Amino acid sequence: LSNISLSMATADEIRALIAAEQNAISQKTQQLGVLEFETDQAEERQRLRRELDSLRDRSEGLQSSMDAESHLRQRIDDDQDGPFMPDLAPSLSANQARMKRDNASQASSSEVSCIKDVCKDEYTWKLTGMSWLKNALKQIGRKFAQSHGDFVVAGESFDFIYNPYGNRGHPIWGSSSLAIRHYGSAHGITFRYKVFVKRRDGEFIQWGPQGDECH
Repeated sequence: LSNISLSMATADEIRALIAAEQNAISQKTQQLGVLEFETDQAEERQRLRRELDSLRDRSEGLQSSMDAESHLRQRIDDDQDGPFMPDLAPSLSANQARMKRDNASQASSSEVSCIKDVCKDEYTWKLTGMSWLKNALKQIGRKFAQSHGDFVVAGESFDFIYNPYGNRGHPIWGSSSLAIRHYGSAHGITFRYKVFVKRRDGEFIQWGPQGDECH
């Protein structure tokens, strides 16, 4: 009814309208609860998919390492590689031996750089309302908070995980309270990191020693 019609409505008609609105609110509240639950379940499925992706990448990396190790083993068995290669000098022809000596004399120096492909970056994760965190996680059925969206360094994706129940072990990241999660690649990764936390006075201080990972 319009405002003009309401002014002409009886008390019973207005009560009926109130009851209808209350019923609609009740139904919408229930529907919202269902949608929120389904959203939580969707987020959990998404988290599990990323966890599965990470494990699959790790498995593929291990398989690649196994294949490479198997290939190296075969080359060693065939005396094509290894630390105890046979002396090939007697079987070389005069020209081959001369070429080998010439190449050795030309290779007077070389350099291998281990830092040219090192990339650096920074990421800030702001986690507010810490006093509410445990109850908020409990309400949505989770044990940890995680940063929203990945941060990418040199094509490698990472995110942060904070577990307020740091003394309770987890099958993947153990008993850590704060962890950096890498969404792995088949080639593995080597990285170093430092974590800083912001004090009440606004100053950032380092939390724990520098990390050094190789997977």
